[in-house]
Amino acid sequence: MIRKVLAGLLAVVMIVLGLTTPASAARSMTRIMALGDSVTAGVGQDYPSIGGYRADLDAMFRKGATPSGFNYRWVGPNETPNRPDLSHAGNGSWTIDQIYVNVTGWQKTYRPDVILLHIGTNNISRGESATTVNKKLAKLLARIRKNQSQVRVFVAKIIDVSGRTTHSEQLRNAIYSWGQLYTTRSAGRRFYSVNMRSIGGESLYDHHHPNRFGYRLMAYQWYESLRAILASGSQWKAVSN
Repeated sequence: MIRKVLAGLLAVVMIVLGLTTPASAARSMTRIMALGDSVTAGVGQDYPSIGGYRADLDAMFRKGATPSGFNYRWVGPNETPNRPDLSHAGNGSWTIDQIYVNVTGWQKTYRPDVILLHIGTNNISRGESATTVNKKLAKLLARIRKNQSQVRVFVAKIIDVSGRTTHSEQLRNAIYSWGQLYTTRSAGRRFYSVNMRSIGGESLYDHHHPNRFGYRLMAYQWYESLRAILASGSQWKAVSN
């Protein structure tokens, strides 16, 4: 009995002196960066206080992943009003080009382990060809990989865009098909495709952004994709769709 008490006191002293850490602090921290344009920032209903899909995804983590030992933190240059814990790298009206210019600095500063990428809508809106947009996206993903060889990148097949011309819809479909092919071929390089293409119609707040329901759908799609890749032995709980 005395030995157990002494052992306990010794452990407390070592923690206080910084010679060791409690088990909860020793768990690895997964840094998650939400990267993209206004859809990532959360424009739509309740903007900017809620945080788009990040608030719903965070709630799913807390319900389904955290109980299984998932230790995570949102990172990025931008904060969410009323939710400073939901940091992100989403910027309204940004294109693939602007993300390409800034992503290296963000990766150096925040060292994300996981990137949730939804980008390309504004390139489409500006009338760029499918070939041009696809080349830009390939360059962006190559730069992200060069900056951090081990980062896991979840690439969204962007949400539906209502009220677009036939050309824009064809272009969006081309990016969708290309994104699926690219991420499938690059799975060994830690690229993973996430299907957001079904989010549209009644899930939209306006022509470009989801409503509350749409953002919840996005959160669910992210969660299921992350669950399939990151659980690695620890079973994340299912959450309601």
